[in-house]
Amino acid sequence: MMTDPETPTAVGKKTALLQELQNYFIRRRKQLQDWDPAPPHIIGWMVFALATIEISLGLGLLQGESLREALSHRLGGIIFAVIVCEWITTRIGSLAAVYFKKNGRQSTALTFFHIGLIPYLLFLPIAFLAALHGQLQGMAGLLFLLLTLQVLANWRESLEIVYELSSLQSLIVLSSVVGLGLLITVALTYAAFVRILTSAL
Repeated sequence: MMTDPETPTAVGKKTALLQELQNYFIRRRKQLQDWDPAPPHIIGWMVFALATIEISLGLGLLQGESLREALSHRLGGIIFAVIVCEWITTRIGSLAAVYFKKNGRQSTALTFFHIGLIPYLLFLPIAFLAALHGQLQGMAGLLFLLLTLQVLANWRESLEIVYELSSLQSLIVLSSVVGLGLLITVALTYAAFVRILTSAL
């Protein structure tokens, strides 16, 4: 049984969506501003899923694990970590917007944060090349750090657009989140170190 051809409306929507994605890579800030009234939540979740899967697979390749092991060992933790980071950052941005008497929706900010993970889509090819050449693993770690910095820059830009924050205000919000993350990391490391010393005595 033959299926009905796509209606002109459906084709027009797909064409418009592809054009919007192209505009995002060319003029990211302008496209985010155009998306603000009606954010593309589906695209956001698609990018989120792809990015977290690629990070899991990439880290697994660098550790010499199979694809199945990489997904089973890391995917859940990475999804949780990214969601928590996004939620905390957008929540602090929302509170800052209220304090500075600005507007903005946290759901829109979350979608823009998901889309801002696009740089991580480059990590799996980088990890694959590094796994083929063991000497490049250190370079892969450096490139992952650079991708993370670009993601943070995307998040900062999203805060400025969604919550109408200035560059300084968005920097304060993002810096506070990064500082909180570092503090938690140090605390967990110290707790683990104390536990090791206690068990050794």
